[in-house]
Amino acid sequence: MSIQISFDDLNRIRLLDPEEFKQAEALADESTSFINKLGQFTKLTDALVEVLKTQSDKIEQEKLLAIGQRNRIEIEIDTRKRREQEAQSLIAQKQAELHRITEYYNSLLRVEQEQLLIIDKLTSA
Repeated sequence: MSIQISFDDLNRIRLLDPEEFKQAEALADESTSFINKLGQFTKLTDALVEVLKTQSDKIEQEKLLAIGQRNRIEIEIDTRKRREQEAQSLIAQKQAELHRITEYYNSLLRVEQEQLLIIDKLTSA
């Protein structure tokens, strides 16, 4: 292998053959272009990842809000059931009290009627 020394158009010394030098320069230009495109691609993917992360955070927040709403609804349902049971219990107590008072009233009416009959018998005799 022999080294060839040559001069380029600007009279600079070159160790590579002019054709190989042009290929090396073209490769360097393509590499620079590739690196630039890769940098742009990286920026785009970083931007996309950021957008997706933002959307993911929003979705997660909405999901937590939905879970919170569902929990509130379940608590409200349980509260309403408990209140309904309490109301039913109170109604049953009041109905029992009404029945007791009605029976007491009816017994008082019977006593009154008996006493009126006794009074009537005593006054007519």
